[in-house]
Amino acid sequence: MMRVSPYLISFARLRRGWMRAFPVVAVAGALLGACAAPAGPATSRASDPLLPRLALGDSPRLGSPAATIAIVEFSDYQCFYCQGFHAREFPRLKQTYVDTGVVQYIHKDFPLVKLHTQAAPAAIAARCAGAQGRFWEMRHELYVNTKLNDGLYSSLAKTLGLDVRAFQTCLADVAPRQAIYRDVEEGVHLGVDSTPTFLLGTIEGDTIKIVRTAAGTPEFEVFAREIEALRKP
Repeated sequence: MMRVSPYLISFARLRRGWMRAFPVVAVAGALLGACAAPAGPATSRASDPLLPRLALGDSPRLGSPAATIAIVEFSDYQCFYCQGFHAREFPRLKQTYVDTGVVQYIHKDFPLVKLHTQAAPAAIAARCAGAQGRFWEMRHELYVNTKLNDGLYSSLAKTLGLDVRAFQTCLADVAPRQAIYRDVEEGVHLGVDSTPTFLLGTIEGDTIKIVRTAAGTPEFEVFAREIEALRKP
C-alpha cells in the first residue's frame, strides 16, 4: 500500500527564507523504491551564493517560448495527488498564466516504480505521443484514466490520431527510457523525493534559475502569489 504523510511545507524562498506554510500531502518514495516519509520543510538556502539551475533540454514545454517564468513539475502518472492537482489546480493555472504567455510549464518525469508499476510505462507512452506532437494530450488522458495499462496506451494512441505503428515502435525504444532516467537524475540532484514536486524560477537561455520549491499540491492562489512576485521588477 502506498504510504502517505501529511505535513506542512511552502514554496521555499531560496533567498529570503520562508513564506507562510500551508497544508499539503505528498507521496513518499524514490525511483528505485527507497521509500521514506517526508521530513518536513527543507532548510532555507538563503546563504547559497548562487541559486540552483536546471537545464530545460528537450523536456516537454507548454506555453509561449517568450515567457520568462517557468513552473517545473516532477510527476508520477499513478500518483493520486498528481492526478488531483491536474484536475483541480492545473486548468486554472494554465488558463491564467500559461495560455496568456506569462509562464512556461515544464514536465519532468519522476516515476515511483517501487510503488507504481505503471508509472514508468505511462511516462514512456507520453514521451512517445510527444514524438508525434501530442505529449500534452496524452498527459491529460493518462491523468484522467486511472486504470493504466498497455492496452490503454494503444487505445489512446488511436484516439489521439497517432501513427500507431510508430507509437508501438517508440514504446520499445531505449530513447524515452533514457529521457525519463535523466529527469529522475536531475530531480534527485535537486532533492526531489516525492511527487508532485514543483520548481518555480526564471528562464535564462536554456536553463531555469530556481528561486522557489514546493512538494505537494499548492493551491492556485499560492502559485499566483509567487508568480506575481517574480513578475515584479
